[in-house]
Order: sequence, then structure tokens, then C-alpha cells
Amino acid sequence: MNEEGTWQTLLRRKYLGNKPLTQVTKQPGDSQFWSGLMEIKDQFFERGKFVVQNGLQTRFWEDWWIGNKPLKLQYPTLYRIVRKKNQTVASVLGASPLNVSFRRA
Repeated sequence: MNEEGTWQTLLRRKYLGNKPLTQVTKQPGDSQFWSGLMEIKDQFFERGKFVVQNGLQTRFWEDWWIGNKPLKLQYPTLYRIVRKKNQTVASVLGASPLNVSFRRA
């Protein structure tokens, strides 16, 4: 295993478990390093574009994965009325019809 793979494995086991980074929050007892990452996580996700792959690690509305910015910024009116905001790309696109619903018809 290369050095990069070792760090990824260590961080995943210690802080992420089976959750994607988007669903992890700062916890008491976290290291200063991890606490610092959690404080800037949202800024990182707003500026970084993601390769979707299987869609389990990428949030449909909040992450920048299609277009020139996150869908919540491309379509703010829809984002305000969507029922489930923090869904992954896989959960939305993996169903037919799409697994997205709004508070208004």
C-alpha cells in the first residue's frame, strides 16, 4: 500500500467508518487536525467538484458534481422547497421516477 492509501485508510477507520465525509461532524475528543478539517469542510465542498462514480459519496444538492456550481446554488428556489436535502446522488438517481420530492406541487 502506498503512503496516500495508508493515510486514507487511517482517516476512514478513525473518523468516517462507513459514512461519507459529507455526513460526519465534529465530535468531542477529535484531534486538532480533524477538528480543523471539520470547521472548513463546507467551504471545501462549495469549491471542489466531485467525480460521482457510484454516487454514494456525493450529495445531490450540496456538492458540485454537475454544471458550474452545486445544484442548490444553480436552483435555489427548488432547493428551498425540496423535502430531503442531504441525499446522495445514488439515492436520487437510483430510483425511477427520481427519488426527489418537494413541499409544493
